[in-house]
Amino acid sequence: MKISVIMANYRGEAYLQAAMDSVLRQTRRDLELIVSDDASGDGSVGLVRAAMAADARVKLVEAPQNAGPGAARNRALDLASGDWIAVSD
Repeated sequence: MKISVIMANYRGEAYLQAAMDSVLRQTRRDLELIVSDDASGDGSVGLVRAAMAADARVKLVEAPQNAGPGAARNRALDLASGDWIAVSD
């Protein structure tokens, strides 16, 4: 059973690495982490891209303009392939 963890992000560069690491350290290995960046404009996307290069379970979806956390979560949900959905904010 695969778990999709969705994470909305807006200008969360200071906390994003720790949040991603927390998800990826879970004992359940069959998961994907989908980070939905809501047009942050900070270094968040670079952090997610580095995480993607290190771990194939990480995915990124980027918004062209800020639309709020609900829209960011919905973009991540559209990509989710898991049997279960978890939200990590």
